[in-house]
Parts: sequence; structure tokens; C-alpha cells
Amino acid sequence: MPIFAVREGMPLEEVLVQASSYLRSASAGAAELVENCPEEWRALARNVEHVSEIARALVEAAVAGLPRAG
Repeated sequence: MPIFAVREGMPLEEVLVQASSYLRSASAGAAELVENCPEEWRALARNVEHVSEIARALVEAAVAGLPRAG
């Protein structure tokens, strides 16, 4: 049994908005890590920050492209 599961039937827009929120949090954590990690880990931390920001931008673009109800 998984620890976390997405409830079946959730609206796609809500799922994407939540994913964007989690990715924003991941980016913030990675940015903090970049500032406070040892130099030898900084490139990896910057990569995590960058990839999180790219993923969030993709999710937000998907949300913006969804047809609006009504």
C-alpha cells in the first residue's frame, strides 16, 4: 500500500496546481541548500533548483493551457 496516492477523480487543474505548489517548495529548499551546502555539493544543489523550476514552469504552462469551465 503506497504512503501517498492521488485521489481518483481529482480535477486535472487541481492536481497540476498542487504539483506546482510542491515544486515551488522544492525550488525554495534547493535554493536554501545552494546557499548553505559545502562547495563540492553546490553544483548538484543548483541542478536540483534549476530542474525544479523548469518542472514548475511546465506545470504552470499546462494549467494556463487548460480550457476554462463555464
